Amino acid sequence: MSGLEDLDYGTISLAASEKFCRIATRVQRRLVQLPLISPDEVDEFDSELIAWKDSLHMFLAHREQCPPSLNTARATLWWRWITTRLMLYRPGLLITALHQKPWGQGNAHEAIHARKCIEIAKEGVDLMVLDWAPNQFLCWNSAWNLFQVSLVLVLGLMSDKQEAEKTDCYGSVYCAVDLFAQMEPLDAGCTRTRRLLQGLLDNANHIEASATSPINSETFDLSILDYLGTDPFWENIDEVELNWTFSHSLGD
Repeated sequence: MSGLEDLDYGTISLAASEKFCRIATRVQRRLVQLPLISPDEVDEFDSELIAWKDSLHMFLAHREQCPPSLNTARATLWWRWITTRLMLYRPGLLITALHQKPWGQGNAHEAIHARKCIEIAKEGVDLMVLDWAPNQFLCWNSAWNLFQVSLVLVLGLMSDKQEAEKTDCYGSVYCAVDLFAQMEPLDAGCTRTRRLLQGLLDNANHIEASATSPINSETFDLSILDYLGTDPFWENIDEVELNWTFSHSLGD
């Protein structure tokens, strides 16, 4: 028997999930407190998350070595790792966007975190494209996480168009839109989400790359917000958030 055949996959996966949840819980608790999380705290938390990722067993770290029965659990765990890192860096991106200046003209720490946020979001899209399979459970989790990373990329496009072009935000958002289209047969809510993203992308394409021009009703088509009405995807959002815990997948 090989080393992989002798492994207790369920126990190892559960231990990795528990360790991640402990870090993620601390991150969430800090983010809801005042004052706003400092750049040093962000870096410290992110170092913990990266160290956790580096400590994963090979079958969780590499999809080609993961047993088929744990593919969904492994993929969802990685997506949650991405979105937790995004939570850390989003404040920097949002503050940078609100300044309505090119990122290079603002606070250095905020600009670094804004770029890092975009980098993580792009990595998230790439991971979800690789891990996607026509599976209902996977679709629910993937759609929720994909929407989060996509909004980060759209915010990047609208806050500094030149910076976004350097990092090819457009390409990543187009990939996300295409992936939502693939999900539509399994979740009707993905149709509305895809149209919303496409509308945001179209608006971003028409916003001039100006350092001082705010995003207002003259540059932003507010009619696309009609796509945020109630639909099956949003109605099931609580269920989506609960499903990521792996208890279902690890029992397979």
